[in-house]
Amino acid sequence: MISSSPHTSPRNTHGRKNAVRRALATSLTALVLLVACSRQEEGDRCSTRNDDNDCESGLVCKAAETLRTGKSDGVARCCPPEGNSISNDLCTPLIGGGGSDGGGNLGGQAGETNTNAGDKCSYNSNCVEGLVCGPQGKCQSECLEDRDCPSPEVCDAGRCVR
Repeated sequence: MISSSPHTSPRNTHGRKNAVRRALATSLTALVLLVACSRQEEGDRCSTRNDDNDCESGLVCKAAETLRTGKSDGVARCCPPEGNSISNDLCTPLIGGGGSDGGGNLGGQAGETNTNAGDKCSYNSNCVEGLVCGPQGKCQSECLEDRDCPSPEVCDAGRCVR
């Protein structure tokens, strides 16, 4: 008669396979939770339903409607609070939607002069009247066509109006 050791029985092998599967499933679940719960960096997606908890410390979750890119992609993003410098173009405020005075003018700094179309800018007030500081950091018209403006606004002589 052949005797089998407990280490080689089919039942014991099946138990080891189940233990390995459980360990892999647990590890995979932990990895998914770790990635899902990580804080987002500047320009990354976030949910306004979570307040600012999706974002790295010092960033806030800005609604898509307040961001220039939000009108085309509808995505809320982790961005610096108003008044802080922006290093990711995805956080460029929508003119008229995120300005500090409610009118879209982001304000200038003392000593900065107004510039013409195509000139470099940091703020709307750096540009001559009728132009805005665009997402590339240059003075430009706010819009060329109606589709450049958030609905229900339309483009009128380079400005988004209701």
